[in-house]
Amino acid sequence: MQCPALAVLALLTCIGNGLAAAPPAVVAPLVEAQVTRVIDGSSLDAVVGGSRIAVAYLGVTTPSPNERCGPEALARNRELAGIRVLLEEDPAHRVDSIGRRLYYAYTPDGRSIDEILVSEGFGRAALNDGRHAVLLAARETEATQGHLGCIWKRATPSGPGPIAP
Repeated sequence: MQCPALAVLALLTCIGNGLAAAPPAVVAPLVEAQVTRVIDGSSLDAVVGGSRIAVAYLGVTTPSPNERCGPEALARNRELAGIRVLLEEDPAHRVDSIGRRLYYAYTPDGRSIDEILVSEGFGRAALNDGRHAVLLAARETEATQGHLGCIWKRATPSGPGPIAP
């Protein structure tokens, strides 16, 4: 019984000192999309609400399929995206320079595709001001330091080292 009272007292003390946490950020609802085609490691075509749209992932950029590590990124994205994804908008970033809609993408069970691709060394964190930018930058640092995936693996006698940014 004393623990809840102490927790309330600690919260009141923090509020009194101006240290109370800010209310949680409003999270955009996830939109379901049927994947019609995976284009590369960080984009796909999908049907959302009956309309076909080109989707680019907001949180990750991957090599093109014709570049080193591009085929591996494409294969991993195909595996993760499957036939259905969940998409999350970021109001600050809606469309890229070639007209694709920008979204953070999730597997049907809620795993972040952007985060997985960055964590596994198939792509780099794309933005420094997006909703999930801090998390994705941390995952990129972990992948870089761990020499993970195609992008960050160390050079071997049979192949090149990390891809330059």
